[in-house]
Amino acid sequence: MKYYMIKPEVAGELGDNSKIIYEAGRIKEVTFLEFVFCDWLGDEILKARPCYMITKNLMDDFTINGIRGVKYEDVQISFSEDFLEMYEDTSEMPAFVRLVPLNKVECFGEDMEDDIYADKCNRLIASEKALEILKRHKIDRCDIEEVG
Repeated sequence: MKYYMIKPEVAGELGDNSKIIYEAGRIKEVTFLEFVFCDWLGDEILKARPCYMITKNLMDDFTINGIRGVKYEDVQISFSEDFLEMYEDTSEMPAFVRLVPLNKVECFGEDMEDDIYADKCNRLIASEKALEILKRHKIDRCDIEEVG
């Protein structure tokens, strides 16, 4: 099976309400995500290092199609002042959830059974099956690179 590195649109940043565990000055884990939109060009998969978010619509598509290796968590959504100046009406924004890969992958091999992984640098890795589902959604600003 082929796998792909997914590099989503960066549309915001971690908010002050995010719960972060640090180790040696680096983010080890985010236990709760507040995502602050600073800009958004409409993609259904987003990143705010080290976290990923997808629309609820995309989550439903992943779930219906049996995508393995991921869990979904609630996310608190906020908007920067600049964002609110550009997009006065946020009521049309889709609902988002946090996408959390359950496993890390260091090398690509035949023992890979999940559809979603994070690599050692926390980059998102998706199977062909997951990529095909992603492509049915708006991912115009997402870079995709085959990795294995």
